Amino acid sequence: MHRKHLVAVSSLVLALSATPLRAAGPAVIADAAMNGDVAKVRTLMRQKADVNAPQADGATALHWAVYRDDLAMVDLLIRGGAVATTRNRDGATPLALACINGNAPIIEKLLRAGADANERGPNGETALMMAARTGNVAAMQSLLATLPLFSGLAEKSIERLARGARQIHATKGTLLFSVGEIPEGIYTVVSGLVKLAVPTAAEQEKVVTLLGPGKSFGLSAVFADEPHVASAAAVQETIVAYVAKAHVIAVMKRDPLFASAVATSSVNWASRLSV
Repeated sequence: MHRKHLVAVSSLVLALSATPLRAAGPAVIADAAMNGDVAKVRTLMRQKADVNAPQADGATALHWAVYRDDLAMVDLLIRGGAVATTRNRDGATPLALACINGNAPIIEKLLRAGADANERGPNGETALMMAARTGNVAAMQSLLATLPLFSGLAEKSIERLARGARQIHATKGTLLFSVGEIPEGIYTVVSGLVKLAVPTAAEQEKVVTLLGPGKSFGLSAVFADEPHVASAAAVQETIVAYVAKAHVIAVMKRDPLFASAVATSSVNWASRLSV
């Protein structure tokens, strides 16, 4: 793991970035994994040593294998019964470490082994959210794959979208776009709540809909360059995934099912604004 990625989540992975305390119990596989000794890990597993025995700081062999970006060791440990959801003393799971590293193959392997893509750390963010916030393309790719509009897409398609995506953290009241702005991309709520509102004759606003996690909006950007007829603002602390229009169109041209899903969502979005 590169040290620069530890800054944003140091409270979660401090135990792994420092010299660990030894466990009172037989955490021999964790010790071997910490040293990157895959041969010893394999030998100890054959001898039926406990693959999930933690060191004193709660770090397991799987934590260390993920921390070291060692896909082969991760696979070996999972096949040997390593638990993918264990937290160390600071609350970090193997998935959180993999997301910070931006290692997509390990992220996918952990998710298949039972890791929870929606697990949340002390600040309320999921591991994928934390990683996507750093701008890591692989992490953004994994995050998009959890959202309804993009789920089921081929890996290449999600990768193309991820290269044009970013994560927006909006505090309560933050405008995502205003009436009259030219749309440049589409938005999907990851967490929190967004309101869409239209102006009234009394120079006030009328809230036409509230959008929670998984809901996409601003889809007119895909089909026209006409200005937004509504504003979008965060009602509370909100995280939104934004994908630039050009990348969405590129994937639509290659994937008719995705094009259909976007068109359907666009119609639903427009009908809410006409209420």
